[in-house]
Amino acid sequence: MLKINICKIAILFVLLSGCAAAEPERLNALSIKNKTSSTIYDVTLNVVDTNKVVSCSTILPQRDCYLGFPEQINKHETATLSWTQNDKTYKKELIGNNAPPLNMDDPLTAIVSVMDNGYLDVYLEEEKFYGSY
Repeated sequence: MLKINICKIAILFVLLSGCAAAEPERLNALSIKNKTSSTIYDVTLNVVDTNKVVSCSTILPQRDCYLGFPEQINKHETATLSWTQNDKTYKKELIGNNAPPLNMDDPLTAIVSVMDNGYLDVYLEEEKFYGSY
């Protein structure tokens, strides 16, 4: 009987520890990627509540517009991305589509990928360093 109660308590502890408040995501960069085969123009990311704006005049096919900034907590504020491609203007709300990365020790990069036909892929990824130090 005692063994069963200890097992129940141990299982309950494991379940409750998983419910602890998650550490907030820390961001230090934004990358707007053009994943299409045509150039996109007048790319503007607007944080709706604060009117903070990031813009890139042109992003060539399979290239990105990258902005590093001092580390900050991800507040999950509503944001939109607008751009022009093939003489058509798009404006979409940014909606993340994945769970946070497994490693929350380092700041993350917010990725907004512009896909064909006005679709967006929005997610966070761990910073990757290329080359040597």
